[in-house]
Amino acid sequence: MKTYFKYLLMMACLSAFESISASEITSITKPIAKFEIVVLDTFFLKKPSVEFKIYKDGMNTKYNMQVITVSGNLKLGATKFTIPLSTPVNYGKIYLRYQKGEQFENIIGFDRILFLMEVEDDIKIIIDKGKVEFKGKGSEKYACAFSLSKNANVFHKQHMIRGELLRKGNYTEGFKKDQLNQDSLFNVRKQILTSYRSNLSNQIYNLMLADIWADYNGALVTGMLSNVAQFIKGKVDEKQLNAVRVAYRNYLKRFDDKFLPEDILAKSFKYCDVLFRREYSFKEAFGNPDSSSFLSRYHAINRNYEGVIRDKVMLINFYMSKVKSEEFELVKKEAVNQTRSTLYRTALTNLVNNRTGIAYEFELPDKYGKLHKLSDYKGKVVVVDFWYTGCGNCIVMATKMKPIIEELKSNPKVVFITVSIDGDRYRKLWLESLKSEQYSSKDEINLLAEGITSDIVSYYNVNRFPTLLVISEEGKVITLNPPDPRIDAKKFRDFLLTHL
Repeated sequence: MKTYFKYLLMMACLSAFESISASEITSITKPIAKFEIVVLDTFFLKKPSVEFKIYKDGMNTKYNMQVITVSGNLKLGATKFTIPLSTPVNYGKIYLRYQKGEQFENIIGFDRILFLMEVEDDIKIIIDKGKVEFKGKGSEKYACAFSLSKNANVFHKQHMIRGELLRKGNYTEGFKKDQLNQDSLFNVRKQILTSYRSNLSNQIYNLMLADIWADYNGALVTGMLSNVAQFIKGKVDEKQLNAVRVAYRNYLKRFDDKFLPEDILAKSFKYCDVLFRREYSFKEAFGNPDSSSFLSRYHAINRNYEGVIRDKVMLINFYMSKVKSEEFELVKKEAVNQTRSTLYRTALTNLVNNRTGIAYEFELPDKYGKLHKLSDYKGKVVVVDFWYTGCGNCIVMATKMKPIIEELKSNPKVVFITVSIDGDRYRKLWLESLKSEQYSSKDEINLLAEGITSDIVSYYNVNRFPTLLVISEEGKVITLNPPDPRIDAKKFRDFLLTHL
């Protein structure tokens, strides 16, 4: 934190000297972290690359699509990168990849590791013989995160024993076994974190502790409420349902929401995510199946949480809900007014405006490289289908959409567009997918976005695929949650016709 304020002080002092240009000031004062990736492992040398993904402005949640990305190719030996940071401490991921056939594979499990990056970090990552080593200023927290990632799952044998108990109908014993397993795992991970304690600042240590505490609680909730959708479909017997209820009540009694200070829990990347998943799973397991999931969670979050924790969990609820326009209208003013944190209030306001106001003016290429803009289709209702290669549900969506598109393709009042997030890295794969017509058809305008960090994805915070977006003739968002054609194609068709 002191280092960050030194940057601000330096900027103020330099502004007094006219001889220093604005670009020089920016280069001096911009918060950064430095990385040097040293590749010694020849196995990793088929088109090796790296991508840094940094979560911006303290918006620490996996449901936030607002990120900074820096990418580049690697070579044998050292490759250096300068990573811009937006706050003194940033969460981020580092994806180390190499080409395997037509695909790109992540190595050493880096894609699963969440790192904490600080201003003035100067990190050397050495990759050799399938192993990784961290050196340099601030490297201890990276080494700690890497060590913790190797203990992220319960031992396979223990997990198998739990599963066997549940299959035999010994639900209570199965949940008790899971509790013991997760207690043991948390204690192991806490010991690892403690072993690095002397080399970590209080803030970094507490944030990492909050994250492994969240992993622990997330695993317990998942173990109890897995396959919860089956509960409301009557596929779970009463004995199992009662065992889940008892286990869940006991879990809530043990849960300690004062485990760490509130500001640390709010800044944690995982803690509020787990609270949201808890509310989500509870609604699916025990809620009224005919009620709105979004509104049910909205009211439950207001009841169950307070302060900045409530603000963040509520924002995540909005992030994760492809909400009907009328539901947004019903609660959006109240939600914004109740949010006291400036950070989350601003994010919520922007999200609501982006999903209910003027549509994003995209400019994306088709397979020939021709750019298409939203304004090209002014006066038409625009249906946008977000997808990616390998998404099974996206194939189902395309299958259900094709008869509707076939019926309306000659209607001058509507246009159908697909936006793939495969990105230029997987352009060849995208072209093969277009050729197969599994995910789209030739009667649609098929466009390519640059991954999940592309502007259009970030604008709407699209975090689930497929997602359908319907835009009015005037260029306003009608909804990101029309009737789902996979469930009722006729209902979607009728919905669309009412807007033509």
